[in-house]
Amino acid sequence: NQIDKRTRRNTNALNDLITEQDLTDPTVQKEIDSLLEALEEDSGRIEKLNASADKILEDVDPEKLKYLRDLESARPDTWAIATWRDEKTRQQLDVKAQAEADAKAEACGAGSIKTGKNECTSCDALYSDYIAATVQGNKAGNSILERSGGCGWSAFAEESRDEKKALDNKDKSCDKDVAFSRAVPAGDGRYNCTCAEGTILASVSGSSACQSCDQVVGYINSALSNNNAKAASGLLAGAQGCGWYGEAVQVIANAERENEHRKRQAIDQLNRDLQKLNQQIQADWQRQQQETDRYNEWVRNKNRQPTPSASNPPKQKQASKPKTTSKKNKPSKTSSSKKKSSHKKSSSRKKNSQRKPASNKCGPGTIFDPESGTCGRYAEGEDTSGNGYISPY
Repeated sequence: NQIDKRTRRNTNALNDLITEQDLTDPTVQKEIDSLLEALEEDSGRIEKLNASADKILEDVDPEKLKYLRDLESARPDTWAIATWRDEKTRQQLDVKAQAEADAKAEACGAGSIKTGKNECTSCDALYSDYIAATVQGNKAGNSILERSGGCGWSAFAEESRDEKKALDNKDKSCDKDVAFSRAVPAGDGRYNCTCAEGTILASVSGSSACQSCDQVVGYINSALSNNNAKAASGLLAGAQGCGWYGEAVQVIANAERENEHRKRQAIDQLNRDLQKLNQQIQADWQRQQQETDRYNEWVRNKNRQPTPSASNPPKQKQASKPKTTSKKNKPSKTSSSKKKSSHKKSSSRKKNSQRKPASNKCGPGTIFDPESGTCGRYAEGEDTSGNGYISPY
C-alpha cells in the first residue's frame, strides 16, 4: 500500500514538472531524474513481491494477490516518461533559441545578428566563415553555427550537418561490412552501401571488397592461370564498366570450353581404363576357374583308382639274370651237377615262400612297403591293421 501511494505521488509530481516547469533549467532536470529513479526502485520492489506472491498469498489471501497483480500492471513506464521529458525539453529549447534569435535580429537590424555584447555581424559574413570553418573540422564550424541562430541559413546548415554526421557513421558501417564501400542516401533516412566510382564489388578469398578494375583483372588472370575458369567468371559480376570486360568474357568462355573438353577426355580415359580392368579381372577369373577344374578332375581320377591291399601286394618283376658267356677251354658241367643245382633252386624258392612276411621285421609304428622294399611310418589316420596298403613317407 505504501509503494502504491508513493508511486502515485511521484507520478503526479513528474507530470507537473514536465508540463508546467522550465525544462531548460538544470535544477528542474535534476528533480525529474530523482523522481524517475524513485519510480524505478519501487518497480523493482513490486517485481520482488510478485515473485514470491504465488508461494505466499495464493492460498492465504487471494485478494491481496490480485491487488499486487493490478499494481504491477498499472505501474508507470519510466522509459516513456523520460522520452516525453526529452521531447518537451527540445520543444522548449527551440522556442527559447528562436526568441533569442529574434531579439538579436531586432537589436542589429535586418540581415545581421548580435554576435557580441555590442557587436552585430551580417548573416552572409557568418555563412562564409562557417563554410571556411567546416574545412578545418566540425568543431570550428559548430562554434560559428551556434552563434548564427538568427540567420536564415542556420537551420539548413544544422540539418546538413546532422545528415553528414549520419552519413559518416553509415560510411563506417558500410566499410566494415564491405571494405572500401560508401553510403549513398536512399531517401526517408535510409542509405545504401555501394562502391565508389571506378571500383567494383569483387569477392576474393571468401571476402567481398570494392576493388579497382586493374585489381580485378589481375585476380581474373590469376584464376585463369590456375585453370579455374569458374572463379574467373564469378569475378566478372559488376565489372561491365571496366574497359577489359568484353575481352575477359570471351577469354573466360574459351577457357570454360577447354576445361569442359579436358573433362570429357578425362572421363573417356577413365571409362577405357575401367573397361580394361574389367577385362583383366574376367580373364584372371577364367584362368583361375580352369585351374580349379583341372584340380577337381585330378582329384576325381585319383579317387577312382583301386587301392592295393597289404595282404595281396602287387607282384614284382624278378630281375633277369645276366647271361653267362662261356669261356673257351672251360670244362662243362655234367648232367648230374645240373640236376643238383636245379633241385637246390626249387627247394630254396619253397623255403622263401614259407617265410613270414617281411613286414614283421619292421619296427613299431612302421610297416613294410612291398613296392619299395622298405619300412615306412604309418600315415596319420590310415589303416594300420595290415589289411590296407600304406605308402611310406
